[in-house]
Amino acid sequence: MNKNYSSRFIFFAIILGTFAQISAESAKKNFTRIEFKTPILSIVDRAGFLNVGEIVVFAQNLALLMMGNQNKENVLQIIEAYELEIPSDLPLDLGNEGKNRYAIILYDNAYYTAQELVQMEQDGTTDPEKIHDALLRAAEHFEKFSVQYVQQIQVAKSYMIPLIEQWSMLRNRPNTELLRWSKMEGGEQDALRKNLTTFKAFDTFLSDLRLFLADLLQNCPNSLRSYKNSMKR
Repeated sequence: MNKNYSSRFIFFAIILGTFAQISAESAKKNFTRIEFKTPILSIVDRAGFLNVGEIVVFAQNLALLMMGNQNKENVLQIIEAYELEIPSDLPLDLGNEGKNRYAIILYDNAYYTAQELVQMEQDGTTDPEKIHDALLRAAEHFEKFSVQYVQQIQVAKSYMIPLIEQWSMLRNRPNTELLRWSKMEGGEQDALRKNLTTFKAFDTFLSDLRLFLADLLQNCPNSLRSYKNSMKR
């Protein structure tokens, strides 16, 4: 098999795997597939606004923040690619030994996932100052992951905001931070840090964003078809 074709096939398989993962998570929460009912979607789907590859990579990085990643080498590559702040004297293995995942959010000299830190917050086992610092680090990671996606929103803002608004109604998320975040005229990251003051709020925001991305792509068959065809070339 041609090496380039093979790598593209593998990457498209990753896309399908990402959809499957989000779909499985949605099924556990009794989420059914939704259909956007707006002509804007057809414009977005046909006008080439969506970079499917970037969106899927973004969704995978959000999952890394939320749940970790089983492959240490993948995590190290992501850390390097996005220049994430990981202290050299605190190697990635701290807090990851014996666990079926590698996390990147530093709390009290060990690495955790956002969902683990949510549980620790709820159990009352966190130090207020240390958990605040961990939340700031998590927000910094998110900012670096989201640069390309924010740029896409800005380019097609007049289309994307109505889609997010409709999504928030279809998914019964009228107060989602995703909606407020998407409407910011610059300063999105400052607003995010101001409004997401707990790991529960942070994890909910990431979950909403991943679900929106999955719903959006599942409602854009032309974009998915074009991307699939481009991977075969």
